[in-house]
Amino acid sequence: MLRSPTKPAPRVQALAICAAAAAHFGVSPRELALHPADGWAPGNDAASLALWLIRRRLPLFKHEAAVLFGVARIAAIDRSMADTEARLRADPLLAEALAGIERCLSGGTPAPAAPAAPAARPDLEEAFA
Repeated sequence: MLRSPTKPAPRVQALAICAAAAAHFGVSPRELALHPADGWAPGNDAASLALWLIRRRLPLFKHEAAVLFGVARIAAIDRSMADTEARLRADPLLAEALAGIERCLSGGTPAPAAPAAPAARPDLEEAFA
């Protein structure tokens, strides 16, 4: 199958989506590997939206997406897609983040970075220890 000289291969497009999602959330693309046991982190939302966009926009098989995100089970891809679909309907901030990433991918204005996590406050931690 010949590829269009103006359109990059799906894997390259997938990496561009990952980079845009990571940039939007202010994380490294390496942080997009799904690690559900670690608790919530900004990389989780970035990974969820990147995976959602990749599966919706690109002709990649599930196992290719699984390799890209370091997921051992294909079922995790389906579960992540279903969870992201539900969250997009219920969470306007996540939908706004998705729109920002899509704007960035279409050559529009770069997506604004998500707010950073609050800094650790040792003084408060000692007070409540």
